[in-house]
Amino acid sequence: SQGELIWAILEYYYCTGDKKFLRKKWRNVYKSLKFLEQLRAQRLTDEYKVDALDKRRFYGILPPSRSHEGYWLAHSYWDDWWALKGWKDALKIAKILKKKKSIIRWIEKNYKDFLVTLTDSIKATAKFHKVNYISGCAEKGDYDPTSVAVAINYAGELENVKKYLGVYLKNTFEKYWNDILKPRFKTGASFHYTPYEARNAPVFLYMGEKKRALALLRFLVKCCRPYKWYQLAEVVNSDPRNPCYIGDMPHCWVGAEYINGVRALFVYEKDESLILGAGIDEKWIEREKGVSV
Repeated sequence: SQGELIWAILEYYYCTGDKKFLRKKWRNVYKSLKFLEQLRAQRLTDEYKVDALDKRRFYGILPPSRSHEGYWLAHSYWDDWWALKGWKDALKIAKILKKKKSIIRWIEKNYKDFLVTLTDSIKATAKFHKVNYISGCAEKGDYDPTSVAVAINYAGELENVKKYLGVYLKNTFEKYWNDILKPRFKTGASFHYTPYEARNAPVFLYMGEKKRALALLRFLVKCCRPYKWYQLAEVVNSDPRNPCYIGDMPHCWVGAEYINGVRALFVYEKDESLILGAGIDEKWIEREKGVSV
């Protein structure tokens, strides 16, 4: 959550241009970084700096947390990607506020070191569990592409993930498309899932898979529950009349992810650039009205 806080502070500044606010919040940013540094130090000891994968896979990442219900007291990579984002955004804040060069070098060093140990940990986890994808958690070696999407959607680390984990990244989302999503498109398919998967739509788009991004977003709209209410529930069953757990409904987190996915079709940010129209369906252009925003 420290990384999330730093991200939120920078986002607020981007929206308002309020440098006075940014200066006031620097203390919170700095303390968050120091706490992240202390947390990570718990896994930089000699105990984890060994060749044996059962220990090495934890080296240099954050210790176990209760970050969300999916990983209870476990090394969740979700935490690490958000922490990395915190270091990256803190660097931007430090430069905006013209902090001392020593502070900037400290942030840069921590970001670079963390990126290396994080990606090394993910590779060690894959070897330990004998899998060929990016896991959601070091203990489980589990297949959870919607958690992996955090690295790309929130942390903005697509280029580094491709650089350090290229094959694993490709395998992660090819498996999601071929083994999980495509089978649901078949007539009479039976499925049970959580629409947090909306997070995967921008990932497909950023990776140049526009048709897959559009297919996922359209599928999510067809699965609004309960039937005829057109709400994005937390849990979806293929049978709209099946009396099963649906969780929160309407689910605003899922709804926000869907909005992010749709927005990305028209515009998204990549480093210092705006990418326009990358997800526009050619059929929309062929209409008499064309496309407008």
